[in-house]
Amino acid sequence: MKRLFSILRRREGETLVEVMCAGMIFLIALAALHGAVRFAHGAGDRSLRIRGEVLELQRSLREEETVEVSGAAEYVFYPLAPDGTRSGEEAAFTVTVGLGSREVYREGKEAVTFSVFLPGTGEGGGP
Repeated sequence: MKRLFSILRRREGETLVEVMCAGMIFLIALAALHGAVRFAHGAGDRSLRIRGEVLELQRSLREEETVEVSGAAEYVFYPLAPDGTRSGEEAAFTVTVGLGSREVYREGKEAVTFSVFLPGTGEGGGP
């Protein structure tokens, strides 16, 4: 009997439990990879859908010509030092622009309002 136990102990190879554990670990890793691939595929589909909607909005915005004028704005630009701080109190230049808005209607969806900068009043350009 001792001889039989010693022969069985010296045998090389994997037991059934070890093989089953390795298989389960492989299946768990495969399931995690499947979830990641499915998530990436869904994100790609959403990205394509959003890009299509943006392209549709851009085309509609270019075609739309009516602009509701809502006033004007003046933008003042100051010179900056290399560290990003304002160098001096005198303005480098000013720009006066008209402000407006355009409404774009998409097929079967709500209207989208865009703010639009209109040509300036011809003033500005100097300090």
